[in-house]
Amino acid sequence: MKLYVSLFASLALALGGACRSAERSTAAPFAAPFPAMAAENADGAVAVEARHYTDHKRVFGVDLPREARVLPVALKLGLAPGASHSLRFDPARAALRLYLPDGTVVASKPAAAIQTQFKRANERIVATALDARVLAPWSAAREANVYFDLGEAGELFVKRGEISRRVGEEVRTFGLEQALIGFELEVDGAPRSVFVGLAPTNGARYP
Repeated sequence: MKLYVSLFASLALALGGACRSAERSTAAPFAAPFPAMAAENADGAVAVEARHYTDHKRVFGVDLPREARVLPVALKLGLAPGASHSLRFDPARAALRLYLPDGTVVASKPAAAIQTQFKRANERIVATALDARVLAPWSAAREANVYFDLGEAGELFVKRGEISRRVGEEVRTFGLEQALIGFELEVDGAPRSVFVGLAPTNGARYP
């Protein structure tokens, strides 16, 4: 796997002032997209990979964006090859957010708060969720899921590796590879902000 080094100055310039918090926002619609970042990324001690498996219905039994109004994303987090640090990740403190190219910021939703009408789907949502942990070296890291809240029906919707946002009568659609994920973790006890691109991937591979 080829790893890429994050350029945080470029990221800040690209995002501008639109991404003010980890909450969903109604930023000025359809601003110029920021440059896509790689879905495989390394920044010092941290290595991360983010994928959306478009055939996730085979795993959960339901289409989660439609049935539960969440976007499932498989994150793989670990200690970068050759690094010797302690990494800690806690979803409750990670401030996970999904940035869309128009400046919209989509907050995450805890797995335990996601409900469908199907018991097996609810169990799989929780069982495959990324939990609080001390992160392993990259060679031993495994994917686990985080979920982003799509809000009320008609506001944001996802289909075939694309995400669309409705503003009034206008709809703007982006490929998920144009989106960006940000979150916080601890490196040797100190907070670190991490950013990575998102890749839509055919198939349904989950832990």
